[in-house]
Amino acid sequence: MITLQEAKKSRPLKNLTWNMKITGWLSPYFIYILANLNINPNLVTFSWIIVSWIGLYFISLGSYVNSVLGILIFHFALFLDSLDGGLARVLKKTNVSGEFLDRFFSTLNRSLMLLVLGIGLYRASHNAVFLYLGIFSSIFLALENLIKMKKYESLINSNRLDIIKKNIAEKKNIRKGVRFYIYEAFRPANHFTLSFFAVIFSFTWLYLYLYSILVFFEVFILLFKTIFELKNIKQF
Repeated sequence: MITLQEAKKSRPLKNLTWNMKITGWLSPYFIYILANLNINPNLVTFSWIIVSWIGLYFISLGSYVNSVLGILIFHFALFLDSLDGGLARVLKKTNVSGEFLDRFFSTLNRSLMLLVLGIGLYRASHNAVFLYLGIFSSIFLALENLIKMKKYESLINSNRLDIIKKNIAEKKNIRKGVRFYIYEAFRPANHFTLSFFAVIFSFTWLYLYLYSILVFFEVFILLFKTIFELKNIKQF
């Protein structure tokens, strides 16, 4: 029998970003229920993936009602996403494949969110600029993640796991910086960030313009920063 206290420890609020604390208050109660029903964490994972794509489909339809319905469905999927990790921990069913699935589909959905926002705006306004912005921003967001992935792949191939450990420690400190909170606010397909409020209050077009500019500069800054960071690191 899993206790509520154990469920709360599985997803401590102090480890969550500001926008995820909203679901963080509720998720332990649902983790407690699911754990005592012995629901498999993988079932929750695949459920939120399917539900999120249903939400993305409605957003792509373009009308205000469909977009709001879609973003609400998508945020329900994000809530389900907040359950599977904690559920796996209390049931002692954690594994690296579960972490991979969670990170892969979360990253994929961020790019898809930008794409469907562009498609939805194009269908609503018949202005092809929004379609191009959606495609552009989704590709550049994918490039940003590709740079990060290739950085760590290069370090692994060079047997520099010490640098990776150092970067992980530094990443924890970045969560306290102002730049992190600004970037987190713009991040698409995350809990209650600007993409959510843009759909609800009908300024999706402005969000898409701003994010396209942000991700464009972010990719080039990250690329050159990564090159200079790795330049003087010797291979082992």
